[in-house]
Order: sequence, then C-alpha cells, then structure tokens
Amino acid sequence: GRRHAPAASHELDAVRAHAQHLAQQAALKERITQWETILEAAGGQAAWTAHQQQRLQVLNARLPQQTHLPQLLNALVESLKGGELKLINVTQGNLEAVQVDGQPLLMDGKQCYRLPVAVAAEGRYHALRAALERLTSEQFPGVVTVAQIDLRSQEQAGSHLASTLQLYLYVIGAS
Repeated sequence: GRRHAPAASHELDAVRAHAQHLAQQAALKERITQWETILEAAGGQAAWTAHQQQRLQVLNARLPQQTHLPQLLNALVESLKGGELKLINVTQGNLEAVQVDGQPLLMDGKQCYRLPVAVAAEGRYHALRAALERLTSEQFPGVVTVAQIDLRSQEQAGSHLASTLQLYLYVIGAS
C-alpha cells in the first residue's frame, strides 16, 4: 500500500492543476465576453480604437510643456481664488518624473512630470467643492489630480472648514 502513496499524491496534484486550468479558462472566457460587449457597444474594434485615440489626443493637448509651469501655477491659484474660498497658502514641491511599473511615462516620446502642490484654504464645503470642480474640469489649462484632502471644522456649527489639499500638476518635459 505504501508504494501507491506517491502516485496518488501525483494524481491529486494533476487533478488540482486541471481544476485550476479550467478555472483560468473560464475567467479568460468571461473577460473575452466582457471585451466583446464593450467593443460591440462602441460600434466595433475600429470605432473603439478611434475613440480611445481621440481621448488620448484630448489628454495630450491638456498637458502643457514644462516651460509653462509658472502660468499653470497661476491658473491653479486663480481657479482656487475664483469663488468664496479663502486661500491661505500654496506651496510647491520638486518636479518628479512620472513612472509606470518602474518605467518613465512618455507622451509622444517626451517624459511626463508631476509637480506636487500643497494648498491650505478656508471656506464652506460648497466653495471647496466648486474650486475642485474648476481645477479638474476640461476648461482648466492642464491636468490636476487630487492626492489627499484634509478637512477640519473651524467653528461649533461646522459650516466653515479649514482644508489642506495635496494636488499634482502634470507637464511634459523637453525631448
């Protein structure tokens, strides 16, 4: 009886591997079905590809050159001040290269960079929300992401907030 134990163990491993392969195959079939549905809804692969290329062109057009950072920072400050939000302080960090999976992110062969910006402001929640909507809208002359928001109530009623924002501005470097 002892001689059959390794064979039984080997058979059990083979059954487990087969079950795992069947599960992987089912998952892949599910993903393929999802992609086929997406492509069909978009009007086919060519239409989907054209739409994605158009989205990339729009995004690319919204990424200013590194030399436009001063104007971009001015636009950021003006967008924040454009409502009922009281701007207390805006500080910028050092420009850092954007990496994806350890590789530099390139846009049309040029390195993409991000500039960390810390903002301290005061005002009502709706004023802060409106300022963030202005910054992240397509009308803003750049791409801004919000990394972190800290809100603290400044009064008993809690309608007036002190806020700290961590934002990133994105630019394209020289070739």
